[in-house]
Amino acid sequence: MPTISHRRRQLGTELKVIRAAKGLTLRQVSAHLGMSNPQVSRIESAQRSIRAEDLETLLDLYEADPEVRARIRSLHGHEDDASVEWWTCYADDISHGYLGYIELEAAAVGITEYQPCVIPGLLQTEAYAHDLTHATATSDIDKVELLVEVRMRRQRRLREEPPPQITNFVTEAALRNVVGDRRTMREQLHQLATLALRPNIELLIIPFERAALGSFASAFTVFDFPEPRDNSVVVQDGLVSERVVTESEKDVRRVRQITARLRRAARSTDASQEIIKYYLHEMG
Repeated sequence: MPTISHRRRQLGTELKVIRAAKGLTLRQVSAHLGMSNPQVSRIESAQRSIRAEDLETLLDLYEADPEVRARIRSLHGHEDDASVEWWTCYADDISHGYLGYIELEAAAVGITEYQPCVIPGLLQTEAYAHDLTHATATSDIDKVELLVEVRMRRQRRLREEPPPQITNFVTEAALRNVVGDRRTMREQLHQLATLALRPNIELLIIPFERAALGSFASAFTVFDFPEPRDNSVVVQDGLVSERVVTESEKDVRRVRQITARLRRAARSTDASQEIIKYYLHEMG
C-alpha cells in the first residue's frame, strides 16, 4: 500500500477538528458531500485523499475563515504524490460510481458479494473478464481493454496483507453459462477452485435445485470496515448500469437477512468445490 504522507495526516486531523468544533456528525457531512460515512472517515484518518472540489465544499460547510482556508488548501496542495490512490488515474475513463465502488473495496476488511449470472469480478481470469466485458459493453465498446485492466488491478487487493475476508455467493448457472469459449471457462473454473482454497475466501455455490431460495433480481456487495463507527455499505446493481449505494441500518439489515437466506440455499464450501470440479471436468 502507498505510504501516507505527513501532510495528508495533518490535513485529515485539521478537517476532523474543524468538523467537531462545528458540532457536525460524519453522517451529516457525508450526506452533504454525497459520500458514505466510511469515505469521509477515511479522509479524516488520512486513508484517502480528497478532491479539490470536495474540499471547497467542506470549507464552505464549516464556514472556515480565510486563515483556516489558506492553511487547509496549503496542506492539500502539497500532498505527497506517492499517496495518491491508483484508481484516480482512471477518473476520466470510468464512472464516478465505479470509482466509489473501487474505493470502498480497497478500504473494506470484509466483502460479501452475490452474483446471479456471472463469476465475481475479483475472481475472474483476464480472458473471462475480457470476453464478458466485450459481450456486455454498449456505448463503451472502445473501453473494453481499459475496463479489463482496471478489473485486474483491483485483484491485487487479494494479495495484500492482511487480505480482506471475502464471501462469494455464486449460482450454479454462473458456472454453466459459457463466457467466451470452453478454454476460457476451463481456465476460469480452475482459478475458482484454486482461489476457494485460500483461508480468506469463502466460495459458496447455489445449486439449480435450490435456485428459488437463492435467487434475487440483481447482484449486490456488502462492504464492512475496521472502524466500529464506519457503517457497513451495500452496493446494489441497478437495472441498467447505475449502482445504488446505501448505508442505512434498515437496508443493511435487510441485505444481511438476504445473505442468511443465501447461505441456507448454498452448498457447503466442500460441496461447492465438488460442483466446480464437476463443471471443470465437463469442460474437458
